Amino acid sequence: MVTNDAENTLSTLLIVVTLTSCLSVCLSVGSRCLQLTHRRHGQLCVNTVAPVINRQDIDTHATVSVNGSSVLNCVASGYPSPQLIWLRNGRPLDPQLHPNIRLLADARQLSIRSAAVADAAVYRCLATNKAGQDHLDYHLDVHSKLTRPLSSSALLVN
Repeated sequence: MVTNDAENTLSTLLIVVTLTSCLSVCLSVGSRCLQLTHRRHGQLCVNTVAPVINRQDIDTHATVSVNGSSVLNCVASGYPSPQLIWLRNGRPLDPQLHPNIRLLADARQLSIRSAAVADAAVYRCLATNKAGQDHLDYHLDVHSKLTRPLSSSALLVN
């Protein structure tokens, strides 16, 4: 979405580009870089927009019980469309090593089924395109269920 301020900046930039005949310029709008190219008749075309991951209503600290399920979401925008890559503790996620973890919806979702304590990790969604990258880290905790609560009397030592 382009705000009125950004539209005014683009209009001003159009005049500058038309007068100076620049071939390429980068305009920063918020956290995004719009890569603009001068075309015939003073037109500007957006070539690239760096990825931005939607963080609205996202809780990056997730907790799941052993044998439970969790889904981590990663929706990114940018131009060209960003490629999404998931990392587990800083390394590319290999589904063959983690058969209970699947990437769904073109990697916009990471699904963990039948969670094990070993699945606790920091999962990073990395969105990249030729204009840049963005990332979002999820901290997943996996808790074991106690089948029987530990009695405080069991802790007494004679």
